[in-house]
Amino acid sequence: MHRIWAFVAGLPVGVLGALAAAGGSWVPLEIGAAAGGLLLLLAVTLAGRFAGPETERAHFARAASVGLAALPAAAASWLGLLPGAVWSFGAVVVALGLAFAWSLRASGPGGGVLRQLATAGAVLLLGSAASLAAAGLLAAFTTSPLHVPTQEQRAQYVYEVDASVALGPEPGCALAVASSQELAAGAAPSLAQGGAVVWFDAPGPDGRRQVHRLERASGALRCWTCGEPGNNRRPRLTPNGASLVFETDRYATPFEPTNWELQLVGTQGAEPKGSRRLTYDPGPDAFGSLDPGSRLLVWSSGSGGRFAIATASLRSGHGGLVLGSPSRLVGGGAAWVAPLAWSPDARTLVVLRGDPLGLQQAFAVDPATGREVALAPPGAAVAAASFSADATRLAVATTRPAAASAAVPASLGFVVARLAALGEGDGTRLRGTGVRIGSPWEGELAELPLGDVAAWGHPTGIALEPDGRALVLGQRRATEEGAVDRLLRVELECPPLP
Repeated sequence: MHRIWAFVAGLPVGVLGALAAAGGSWVPLEIGAAAGGLLLLLAVTLAGRFAGPETERAHFARAASVGLAALPAAAASWLGLLPGAVWSFGAVVVALGLAFAWSLRASGPGGGVLRQLATAGAVLLLGSAASLAAAGLLAAFTTSPLHVPTQEQRAQYVYEVDASVALGPEPGCALAVASSQELAAGAAPSLAQGGAVVWFDAPGPDGRRQVHRLERASGALRCWTCGEPGNNRRPRLTPNGASLVFETDRYATPFEPTNWELQLVGTQGAEPKGSRRLTYDPGPDAFGSLDPGSRLLVWSSGSGGRFAIATASLRSGHGGLVLGSPSRLVGGGAAWVAPLAWSPDARTLVVLRGDPLGLQQAFAVDPATGREVALAPPGAAVAAASFSADATRLAVATTRPAAASAAVPASLGFVVARLAALGEGDGTRLRGTGVRIGSPWEGELAELPLGDVAAWGHPTGIALEPDGRALVLGQRRATEEGAVDRLLRVELECPPLP
């Protein structure tokens, strides 16, 4: 029986070794699993030959159980938490060697089936904790491979963009809801032509999420990416409105399950002409958009086991689009970070830190000076943000996570974000909708009374019209038939202040 158990415990060791040696494909994994089982079986057999006659063979089975630690290590490598599996494989091999050395000197009863199961459970628990701790330390304390531009370089670029944006008059009022109108069933709205056209994602005919275009005046609805593979979601228009960036899972594989990438597609004309790929890293790349100057792609990068807000120059060449070397705009460490919105004057970047389930906190960051300020009080998690055309008004959609989600620390964002990408993060752990509007640098944003709208569901996006007098709010709620989305246009009124 101990030999059978040794073969079973050796299977994950072989899988981890195959990941370390040959990467992700089925044939090496199958060969590696069989080789790992046979090698551990051979190790148990040899240990039995060299052990004394009084040593119970159950000790060898317990030693072989250490091979189960390769299971969580392989899972961490599969999720991209631990780039490469070489070090994990080495650690498991060393632990197995120490365990067999102990078993050769062990005396007394080796224990029955229950003791063997307890050992296996303890190994899995300790292996999971060790893999998670190693991935967390890697994310928190290792140096990101992304280049970090100097503060002077950032400031020069931001001030150039800032100088080209005209300011609008101060509204001088406390905004209130005048009326609301349901536009369509969808999520993550983005506005074009002054709000006359709404881009959003919604299920296509086959159930996959796709980018759609709605012309408000005529009600004409067109699926823009239904001819493309994968789920395509979270469209964000470029500053000139001629194209949009969206994220897709079409490049994900069984061996890179969280490989979300960014695509760019034109918005002009009556028919879509196909999108072009922008990012190529196997980690999750999401929340993509162009910066206010239309020179840089900015996105949430999950490269190398850690998250950061990355930027890269976007230019055309050789019939396609080419990204320059990525730079780090905002680091996340062990937390997940994502860019929610960048103001048209480039002076305010809304940054989300935490995890996609709890959405712990959002900050307004001035890339030119590094100044930052929280945008919502504790407990009110920011889910989306949008600016008016003159950058003087910011609207954020807030929600509240369920108790279990709120208890997850931001330092676990690096793993929760990948699990959420794996499950497509439906947001069922978020409760209610709030909207706050105001200047990000003049104290706390004012709460907009939403009435019954607040209780309908949680927010999936917000898009402020250029003049700041109306917004489109995306909401989602769970029903017995599944998640239901809606896009609601909220007209605002501006009664003068007393």
